[in-house]
Amino acid sequence: MARILVIDDDPDTRAMLEQILKSAGYEVILAADGREGVERYRTSPADLVITDLYMPIQDGSETIRELRSCFPEVAIIAMSGRTDTGVMLSIAQHVSGVGILQKPFLTDELIAAVARALGGKSPTR
Repeated sequence: MARILVIDDDPDTRAMLEQILKSAGYEVILAADGREGVERYRTSPADLVITDLYMPIQDGSETIRELRSCFPEVAIIAMSGRTDTGVMLSIAQHVSGVGILQKPFLTDELIAAVARALGGKSPTR
C-alpha cells in the first residue's frame, strides 16, 4: 500500500485529506507543520508528501527544500488556498518533481495528482 504523508496546519484539511486518501486505498500519516512532517518522514518514510505552503513553525517551501536535500527521490505535491500564492507555487514548480494543487480542489483532482506523483501506481502494491 502506498504511504502518503500529509502536512497541513489546518486540522479540518488534514482530516479531509486523510478521509479521501484512505477511501482511495492509501495509507496516510499526518503532520501539523513542516518541522513535524520532516520528523515523521525520517521515522516513517512515505512514497509521497503532500504539503501546504503556508504554515507556522516551518512553511511548505522550507519543508520541500529540506526533504529534497535529505531525500532527493521523494515525490511531493505542494498545495495552497491563498490567492497570493503565485510566488510560492512558482518556487514549488521549479523544484524537480513537485506537483501543484490549488485549494479548493475536487476529490478527482487530488486523486489524479496523487496518481501522477506516484508514477501511476495504484494505492495497493
